[in-house]
Amino acid sequence: YNSVAQAAEFKVNCSSLEDCMAKGDMLTKKRKLSLALEAYRNAVKQDVENADAWRKFEKITVRISEEGGC
Repeated sequence: YNSVAQAAEFKVNCSSLEDCMAKGDMLTKKRKLSLALEAYRNAVKQDVENADAWRKFEKITVRISEEGGC
């Protein structure tokens, strides 16, 4: 699959909770916050009870609102 095309559509494919979290962390470091948010959203879907996934999801949501989106 073509990861660049998926990124353009704001879709982050990940196969497991760990994969989603790792992609979210990597995207956060690259300051791709909207994509990181998508990765953490997918992580939460993989495991709704995962407090770490929720915490990171909320943290990115706050950063996006503070920085006016990106």
